[in-house]
Amino acid sequence: MLAVVACGDASDGNDRGPVEQREAVVRWEAGGFAEAGGASFADYPSGGALLADGRVAVTDPGQGAILLLGPGGEFVATLGRRGYGPGEFQRIDHVGVLGDTALWATDNRSTWITVFDLADPDSSWTISMAERQVPSTHWSVRAGWLLADGRALGQARQGGAQGARDEARTVPIATMTPGGSAEIVETVPSGSPRQRKVEMANGAPLTSAQPISASPLFGASPGGEWLWVLDRSPPSGPEGTMAFRRYAPAGDLLGESEISYESAPVGDEVIEWLRVRAQAFEDQLGRETGVTTEAVLDSTWIPDWLPPAHDALADEDGLWIHRQPWLDGWWQRFSLDGQLRFEVRLPPEFAALAASETHLLGWHADSLNVAVIRLFEIAERGR
Repeated sequence: MLAVVACGDASDGNDRGPVEQREAVVRWEAGGFAEAGGASFADYPSGGALLADGRVAVTDPGQGAILLLGPGGEFVATLGRRGYGPGEFQRIDHVGVLGDTALWATDNRSTWITVFDLADPDSSWTISMAERQVPSTHWSVRAGWLLADGRALGQARQGGAQGARDEARTVPIATMTPGGSAEIVETVPSGSPRQRKVEMANGAPLTSAQPISASPLFGASPGGEWLWVLDRSPPSGPEGTMAFRRYAPAGDLLGESEISYESAPVGDEVIEWLRVRAQAFEDQLGRETGVTTEAVLDSTWIPDWLPPAHDALADEDGLWIHRQPWLDGWWQRFSLDGQLRFEVRLPPEFAALAASETHLLGWHADSLNVAVIRLFEIAERGR
């Protein structure tokens, strides 16, 4: 486990003492293989939201729909479906709340944002971001989150070979308006900044993807009040800092903090995980392409130290950071100014979708690789 010290200003170096540990209690589970009359998922969830009345919303890309679950995890309704028309999704992505009476959902293959009336699940309307092109660039934006001021936040993608040549190592984060304008909020490193190319035995080149996530995390709180960026570059030694920046929906910087931590070296468990992954490539592709386990490993960038975070979730009151899954599932709660408040231990395979100060909503795959939804309540020990 990482010992973490959070500071409003990293330069002061103050150690806040032992970190408070809280309990994570499973309140309910839903889904899984052949759940009769309940929530049934065709694919792994891509987004989630906590509603004020205790209900939760989870997106299922396989169905192209939002599954609405009650305060006890019971199935309530399905909103949306797969398709290309109103109320339909090509690839449903994130979901969030709009006031107390509606849910919004984005499609990561379009600029559309669909809004559903919770009082009438069959009623929906679409917000179309007319312009997805970032001015003076070859980048186009897909909607990711709906912000409180009506803009859409998304990560830009390369618009062809010229765009790939222009800025291969950086990716813009941009906002779009229904009126047809796009504006870059921040530019972050691309997802695989340290690819290596090797020549296999048959002479063909092999380039691997980045297996240990190290590119910045970004997103917005489910209600769209603000967006955030967390830099998780791997450290070069036993100590490091993560930069955490908060922005208003319009793009104004609200605050910036540095989170200091003691880093963990890449250990045998990580190398073994990479070897299993490389062996799977050989088993799947080796006979036809000449790919070997050792070639995949040789083409893989492996840092000396683990990046400080595997995942992160923001809400209106703070930020949850998930340490690397090899570190026994520790999640840490930070205030908006970067102060570490407490930590909880969850199953390492738990993938979070939505959060608040007191709850974490997420999923894990059962023995048949079907998604099981879990809601954890976070409480002080002894309560």
